[in-house]
Amino acid sequence: YEVRFQRGRFGYLFNKLRHVDVDKKKQWSEALNSVADRIGFCFDGKSDENKFIDSIVEKVKQALSKIQLDESKGNSVFLSKNTSLRLGRENNEIYGLKQRLDELEEKFDLDCQETRYLGVVGMPGIGKTTLARELYETWQCKFVSHVLIQDIRRTSKELGLDCLPALLLKELLGVRNSDVKSSQGAYESYKSELLKHKVLVVLDDVSDRKQIEVLLGRCDWIRQGSRIVISTSDKSLIQDVVDYTYVVPQLNHKDGLGHFGRYAFDHHSSKHNNEVIMKLSKEFVHYEGENVRGIFLNMNEMKREMSLDSSTFEPMHDLRYLKIYSSGCPQQCRPNNKINLPDGLNFPLKEVRYLHWLEFPLKELPPDFNPCNLVDLKLPYSKIERIWSDDKDTSKLKWVDLNHASNLRFLSGLSKARNLQRLNLEGCTKMETLPHDMQHMRSLLFLNLKGCTSLNSLPEISLVSLETLILSNCSNLKEFRVISQNLEALYLDGTSVKKLPLDIIILKRLALLNMKGCTKLKEFPDCLDDLKALKELILSDCSKLQHFPANGESIKVLETLRLDATGLTEIPKISSLQCLCLSKNDQIISLPDNISELYQLKWLDLKYCKSLTSIPKLPPNLQHFDAHGCCSLKTVSNPLACLTTTQQICSTFIFTNCNKLEMSAKKDISSFAQRKCQLLSDAQNSCNVSDLEPLFSTCFPGSELPSWLGHEAVGCMLELRMPPHWRENKLAGLALCAVVSFPNSQVQMKCFSVKCTLKLEVKEGSWIDFSFPVGSWRNQDNVVENTASPEHVFIVYISCSKIFKRLESQHFISSDPTKSTLSSKCSPTKASFKFTVTDGTSEIPGLEVLKCGLRFFIGGESSGECLKKLEVKDAEQNLSAQKLSDNWTSESVTTTEVAVSPENANSAEQSPETATTAVTASPEKANSAEFQMEISTTPREGQPRPCIKTSKWVCFACFDLRKHL
Repeated sequence: YEVRFQRGRFGYLFNKLRHVDVDKKKQWSEALNSVADRIGFCFDGKSDENKFIDSIVEKVKQALSKIQLDESKGNSVFLSKNTSLRLGRENNEIYGLKQRLDELEEKFDLDCQETRYLGVVGMPGIGKTTLARELYETWQCKFVSHVLIQDIRRTSKELGLDCLPALLLKELLGVRNSDVKSSQGAYESYKSELLKHKVLVVLDDVSDRKQIEVLLGRCDWIRQGSRIVISTSDKSLIQDVVDYTYVVPQLNHKDGLGHFGRYAFDHHSSKHNNEVIMKLSKEFVHYEGENVRGIFLNMNEMKREMSLDSSTFEPMHDLRYLKIYSSGCPQQCRPNNKINLPDGLNFPLKEVRYLHWLEFPLKELPPDFNPCNLVDLKLPYSKIERIWSDDKDTSKLKWVDLNHASNLRFLSGLSKARNLQRLNLEGCTKMETLPHDMQHMRSLLFLNLKGCTSLNSLPEISLVSLETLILSNCSNLKEFRVISQNLEALYLDGTSVKKLPLDIIILKRLALLNMKGCTKLKEFPDCLDDLKALKELILSDCSKLQHFPANGESIKVLETLRLDATGLTEIPKISSLQCLCLSKNDQIISLPDNISELYQLKWLDLKYCKSLTSIPKLPPNLQHFDAHGCCSLKTVSNPLACLTTTQQICSTFIFTNCNKLEMSAKKDISSFAQRKCQLLSDAQNSCNVSDLEPLFSTCFPGSELPSWLGHEAVGCMLELRMPPHWRENKLAGLALCAVVSFPNSQVQMKCFSVKCTLKLEVKEGSWIDFSFPVGSWRNQDNVVENTASPEHVFIVYISCSKIFKRLESQHFISSDPTKSTLSSKCSPTKASFKFTVTDGTSEIPGLEVLKCGLRFFIGGESSGECLKKLEVKDAEQNLSAQKLSDNWTSESVTTTEVAVSPENANSAEQSPETATTAVTASPEKANSAEFQMEISTTPREGQPRPCIKTSKWVCFACFDLRKHL
């Protein structure tokens, strides 16, 4: 009664609140009247108030547990003191929030039944906290248990890390801080209670990895289907913790202006206030007047064209920076000039440092402009025919950009620009020659004449500082003249140059020479070895070039040589080469046998060499080999490349559309893949690879899976059960293989990729996903061809280290496999591998995975031991497959004695050096894949005969046996 009608002592105290205005007091009265209609608990004023409040909390918790999930309104939330209670109702006033919230909610995906960890990353002040709070306010009603912990950086600093679990448990379960003994194992006592419901946990402003570890523990208290959101300024803190990371973007121009206006002015401003702001803005503009120092005008934001009076800039004596530009890219779309100067332009200024005017409409710069302080001049896509008619004081000018000034004929007015460093004349199609007074530009470092199609010669000048000269696509230039002996980069691609001058030998610092597309070039000078600094030589599409300089092989530092689409028949051997491109050369039939001696070679491109029939042994450090479209290729070396015991690196070997490959060649490629995978597994600790990218990949035409795979399946799905504690078996990696069918070979495709999705069961009914690339193809050369042959085999090797790291980060396995503290049921036991073919976004109809398989590789052996075993195994396989002569009879037996050194010999009585072995081969079984050899040993006199398993000795006897077959 007292509360409802504000009577008695309660009413007396309520009415004493004189400082509260009448409207607010009326709202309070209505609220108190409404509260009195609800059933509640009565406090008599005598009992313990703390216990009374605790009993109310328990009753509320009991009521919440009975409410269905979709009807729940949520429980208590831990908010900082400055948290706004109007978050959910202020969406329209927080600029850019809706778009960011929609993007984040896509990754939230409540329909997914797995637990998702989301990271919100951005620089301080960009809105991470606002976004996290709004996400919480929006989705808390979908969870029975939810908590938002803000300002974790400050809380952990003031109260310590150990207080964080207590805060979280208090808000989720109502546990008192005193009941949480320590952060170590804080959730064990309440695990069963926590696992009753899915939870929404939002951790704001995390600044240390330890804060996440303390708050989330081992994550075993989090029920599947929960959502964990972590906001931080440091992306590295959550790199191995979250499934998805959302980087908060900056506000666009419109939202940024609105956000500024909200805080700079009253956001409840009326029309009158807007008029006042406009009046002040106009006064501000008029006040500046002559004091303007910079003008930046974006024509892309102008709705219509405008004409400027010729005297517009006359009063701006202090103007230093003038930029009239378009935010659109002028190289992709022709800029639309919206500034007209119908009466010309008076520009009697001398303080201008920076002048940038896109599509300057006049034929030359104003004659009254004094550029004595001008440093940077940019007039792209202008209509100028010359810069000035007379010479000007341009002593401070350093950069001039006149690109695509298609009417420019004369480069006048720059003779005094002695400090000019960069001159860009790209696309000046009417420029026929350069002035002789350019030789005064003694500081010029960069000269770009690309696309100057009327340029027919270079003057006899010497630019002593010039380092980069670009003459690309100067199609009318037939003769090149050296204008600087300090050139480091020379671009002659697309010119009509027939030969290089002999004085090119003076370019002792030349590091890059690009002559791509010089279709009239027939020969290259023999002075190539005099270019001591040359590192990159590009002769692509020089179709008439048939011979490489004989002394070219003596070049000591050349790293990149591109000879694609040339007429060369011989391949130069340059020991320093790292990249060699020979694609689209129909004259090459085979590679030199000594190509394996190019130890520095990392990239070899042979695409579309249609006459190539065989490939010899490749160099040992090759990282990328591409023989796509070599339609005459039949054989490859065995082994395909030299295998080394040094640090392993990522490598790719491509044989797509090599449709004439013989069966033996396909087996050789498959055998090489097996060897490479085993070496990588033994050298996994020295591999530096990011994410789940393959360390090795290959593909070739074929319809059968390699015989060395341990698990196979028909179709695109392979399911298996992992052995208990499989992490402890030194599992280093796995080889994945898929046979893909291309039924319609007439269909044109630009690209496709084969990927494998691995699902591991981490708990009963709970799975974790990994995705691996298995193979891909992209038509980068725009060659018109049919798709791949009917079937292709794709093989990759994936390191398991990233898989283990992710499982460790989510506490599914122990970081130390030999000291696992988790039970065996925590280790993944079931696994499924699904292979698909996509175009990057969705599966491609008609492309089918016919078969798939995999093999696990165990690490731990040294690379040297691994190489020895692989060589022995290869010899054994060759022996088993060899056919014996038809005239052998069943009585024919071949025996030889060899000295053996058994691996892992554990007999203390028998020394390996004392044993001899008799190897007996039965011809009846010689044609069988199960070809066996019987081994007997002869001990030294007086010593017992050791017991030796046949499988340990067969391979060592194979080499001597081959002589007798």
